[in-house]
Amino acid sequence: MSPHRPRDFGSPVFQQFPWPQITTFELWQLHVLDLWKFLDRCNHLSELTVREVECSNSSLSSSNLAGSRHYLDLVNRLELVTLPCLSSIDIQFQFSVELDCGLTVFFSKLTAPALRHLTVSISDPPNGKIQKPRMTWPLNIFDSFVSRSTDHISGLFTLSSLCIELPITAFNLSSVLDRLPCLTELEITEHGDAYTPDSEERLICDEFLYGLCISQTNVGPLFGAGLRLPRLLHLCLRMGCRRATFTTEALHEMVRSRWIPDPTCASALGVACLCSIKVVGDGRAGERLLGYEPLIELERLGLQVEIIP
Repeated sequence: MSPHRPRDFGSPVFQQFPWPQITTFELWQLHVLDLWKFLDRCNHLSELTVREVECSNSSLSSSNLAGSRHYLDLVNRLELVTLPCLSSIDIQFQFSVELDCGLTVFFSKLTAPALRHLTVSISDPPNGKIQKPRMTWPLNIFDSFVSRSTDHISGLFTLSSLCIELPITAFNLSSVLDRLPCLTELEITEHGDAYTPDSEERLICDEFLYGLCISQTNVGPLFGAGLRLPRLLHLCLRMGCRRATFTTEALHEMVRSRWIPDPTCASALGVACLCSIKVVGDGRAGERLLGYEPLIELERLGLQVEIIP
């Protein structure tokens, strides 16, 4: 297949369609370079769902989208797409080694000051041995997106719900979370061996969990420079098809540090009390939920706990 060329949407039907009237939009199997031909016309869009977004230069996993002229032209173009009403984004990329390029294109062009819910995922890999995606989240690009989308009155980016279902390192995810002080809901999925072999770093690991801890003596996470996710209420961890490697002790310490039912104490620390914790796919626990006894004890005190082996 030849390298991707942006589609021509210059037909009269496309041009005359009442795009500003659209508030909810669902797209399938569109190249990330073509996505903006739709979005910059939908000024009143509030909910966006995109499935199977292509981010390769051809059908070959060895293609180089990052070096293509169309990619460079779009990323370096100064024009941005501002969607002032957009509150929800659910975008799923096709399995591709150039996932980082797809993320770069998406976040480099968009401004979404009303965004509250963001889900970013990648489809399952095709059968057979292929090169895994580059586990690189474009932090500088995402920083610019957050800055553009920040509320000018409060000075905060008001995203409240994040679901991550793609290959990302624990360090990069922690860095992303540091940009999201208003987040109240977080769901993380650990992907399978096709993405990150056993020899490589796991996402849901002790260091990541300790990085979410709140010290009640010195405000701030035990691992990290600042107070991470001070408003977090609901946390869901999914192991996918991989064997969990984090220690339940690290999980318990993180949860207990955020279980602050005394409003006065929580207010003094500047954090919210965690309301629920859900862990899916930890086969080590078994039907008796071995190792999770401390969380079960917190459940008796009011914390919502759901452990699904």
